[in-house]
Amino acid sequence: MNKKTIIKAVYAVIIAAVTFFLSYSQEMFEEPLLKKTDNMLKDVLYQQELPISRDIKIIAIDDKTLEKYGPFGTWSRSTYADLINILNSNEGLEPAVIGFDIMFFGNMDEEGDRLFAETAEKAGNVVLSSNILYNDSKILTDENGNEYIDTMYIENIEYPYEALNKAAESGFVNISADNDGVVRRIIPTVTFNGETRDSFSKVIYEKYCAYLGETPNEIITDRDNSMTVRFTGAPGDYSATSLCDVLDGTADPRNFAGAAVLVGAYAQGMQDAQSVPTSHEQMYGVEIHANVIEAMYEGIFPVQADRLVCAFISAVIAALLFILMSNVKFAIVTVIAAAAFVGEVFAAYMLSQNNVFVDLVYLPIMTIVSYVVVVIMNYVVERIIRNKTLNAFKKYVDPKFIRDMQRSGGDFKIELGGESRECALLFVDIRGFTALSECLTPKEVVHVLNKYLKLTTDSVINNGGTVDKFVGDCTMAIFNAPFDLDDYVFKAVCAGFDIISGDKEFNEHIEEGLSEESVRKLRERWATRTDNGVGFGVGIHCGEAVVGNIGCDFRMDYTAIGDTVNTAARIESGAKKAQLCISGDVYELVKDRVEIDGYEDKMFKNKSEPVRCYSVVGVKR
Repeated sequence: MNKKTIIKAVYAVIIAAVTFFLSYSQEMFEEPLLKKTDNMLKDVLYQQELPISRDIKIIAIDDKTLEKYGPFGTWSRSTYADLINILNSNEGLEPAVIGFDIMFFGNMDEEGDRLFAETAEKAGNVVLSSNILYNDSKILTDENGNEYIDTMYIENIEYPYEALNKAAESGFVNISADNDGVVRRIIPTVTFNGETRDSFSKVIYEKYCAYLGETPNEIITDRDNSMTVRFTGAPGDYSATSLCDVLDGTADPRNFAGAAVLVGAYAQGMQDAQSVPTSHEQMYGVEIHANVIEAMYEGIFPVQADRLVCAFISAVIAALLFILMSNVKFAIVTVIAAAAFVGEVFAAYMLSQNNVFVDLVYLPIMTIVSYVVVVIMNYVVERIIRNKTLNAFKKYVDPKFIRDMQRSGGDFKIELGGESRECALLFVDIRGFTALSECLTPKEVVHVLNKYLKLTTDSVINNGGTVDKFVGDCTMAIFNAPFDLDDYVFKAVCAGFDIISGDKEFNEHIEEGLSEESVRKLRERWATRTDNGVGFGVGIHCGEAVVGNIGCDFRMDYTAIGDTVNTAARIESGAKKAQLCISGDVYELVKDRVEIDGYEDKMFKNKSEPVRCYSVVGVKR
């Protein structure tokens, strides 16, 4: 396993661990990370408005009613007795149930209280409201003797005044919001003093089912005994009639026949409104009860999927997504990330159709994290490879040219397998090197050779060329590859002339670094020769060549191949000591800027026609 694979595996494990922690944090913490964001996403996906299918109607204590009858707290309770009598006035056309989402605590006026209680008892279809008093910090002791704080401990339950409480059933109307202030759940049943007490909505729902002769659905709750409400409508969707219109006969009581009728506050001043998932507007409490009853009747009881299982699945998916994205191209990474989002939403939606919901925010966030990590990794790896390539090229190309290319954002792409380019090829070889090496030790040969290679390399790079390779005492250079180079043919000629011009200085310092014995041998050898010292033979040709990475997947060499290369090498082989030879093609491009000392048509191996070679003795820069 290589280092890159190990790094990817480590990142995948980290992403899986973080995803698991975030996904399971809903179980571990009272205020898990990103819970509000998750709730908002669930609201968008799960809380979609549905058509109202049941006959649930609201009699509203609205601004119109308050304006006609005065402040709500001043009314005689005989008003509600009148309402019950009006709604039940047509035999066989009575409402299925009349629920009062109003607190009737304590006595007000004796006659009105008595009349309301008697009327409710006689009607038999009335449901009243009670209120649970919670103690948020009750310290209890479990069966093992350990103390704990019960934040949902029931201190007491407030019921309507005694006569009314005996006259009709009641249910608690407590509605609590999540930490973001939005109502999404209700508690349908609680246990107090060993007895089961039902919520206002549940009592009305069961009486409505009894009226219809139907068996109530079993209400499904989660582990903390709360029922998630799938809201049917937005504020104002349920039919609402002003209480005053019913009392004064404006509204026909037969409109409420067989309906579940809810009577409650419908004015902002009564402070009985809460935020709900289906609207930016607040919903009155009586409308929330209507939605709960609708959900109970339709059997819509969404439950949270097991978070441990979901956390594990999310962790595995996040790790697999990271591994997948880290092994494909950038464009495909984006597609995978987008597909992951769509896939999760689709899966969550399909689960919701079966009343199962999952946390939505954590896997997408970790997908984004994986996407960002992969993009950064790809960028870093690309930069490392780019810098490594540039550093390698700096050995062959003018470093200043490389820096300019970096600043300008130049394209460093070199196609694997090669590309066809117009370029100039320069070959240079040492004449007399064999005789030289016979007088030196191997270490000294390398020393002299390195001085020569420095001269040729400096000459090539200073003129913008690329040193392709060294073969013994031969140097090969390319101009106009791998990067575009202006006036590359002339620059190749200038580089060749610089090499020839360095002949004298090279010979003057050739003895530096050699042993006395080697110097003696060298002088004795040159004393017997008419052309003592060494010299350079340079050949240059231009034309089309294939340049690129030549070789196999485990051993490549950036070079140039083709007839242009072969011809340049042949010209160099025919050059004399201290001579710069250029082909006729090169000469035609630079003839106004060079001085020549004649030309010669030469026949080379594998050439059917002679190649005209010009001897350059000067350049006009």
